Amino acid sequence: MIDPRLYLLVPVVFIAFVLKGLTGFGPGIVIVPVAALVIGAREAVVLIGILDLASNSVIVFRDRATGKHRFWLPMAVAMVAGSGIGGILLKVVPPADFTILLAVMIAVVGLWFLSGRRTANRQALRNEIPSRVGLRDLGVALAAGIFGGFFGMAGLLIAWYLGSFLSKEMFRQVIVHILLLSAITRVITYAAAGLLTLEVFWLSAAAFPLLLAGIYLGGGVLIRISESWFSRVIGVVLLASSIRMFL
Repeated sequence: MIDPRLYLLVPVVFIAFVLKGLTGFGPGIVIVPVAALVIGAREAVVLIGILDLASNSVIVFRDRATGKHRFWLPMAVAMVAGSGIGGILLKVVPPADFTILLAVMIAVVGLWFLSGRRTANRQALRNEIPSRVGLRDLGVALAAGIFGGFFGMAGLLIAWYLGSFLSKEMFRQVIVHILLLSAITRVITYAAAGLLTLEVFWLSAAAFPLLLAGIYLGGGVLIRISESWFSRVIGVVLLASSIRMFL
């Protein structure tokens, strides 16, 4: 018999992947807090790892735009390394032990997006991807990978960083490519650690149609939405997620 609580995940998954299609990140922030109540914190993190792998693959295949790989590819490799570390930590320490800290971090990033995510010197957001990667880029990507492997929210830190200087189109193009390689590593790590259960696999398969519908709806909105509303949508979702985690 199906646990009635699983039906709570249906609208949550759809909304999460509308956000994914719009911004290139975010489903973990929406799904993990709710899924943790239904199937457990560790299982929720593994579930979003599989869904991240599927959704990033769909967007990359659909867009077929690689951008400047000298920028995003080294960042992806650094994030992959971090994802492996985070996946190992997940085996040892449940992420639920750090719920309050995570909620505070999500709230801070949400407020920053609501403020308009301008650069420190108030320069306009860039409509082109940098030609090469720097040490700071790699450091943020490594930290974001560890964060994603442990909390299942790989997009949070990298979204804050990329959102500080890239326009909405460039932002999504870069973050999706980075998160795809990160998701591959997370799923492999979870499987090797024995965390990939049959229940989580079937939940992922059942969520796939909602994932596709959400991505295509969100992608259509991205074309029409302004930069200011793009930031506001992300900020509101992050703040709502952080408040839910405090309750």
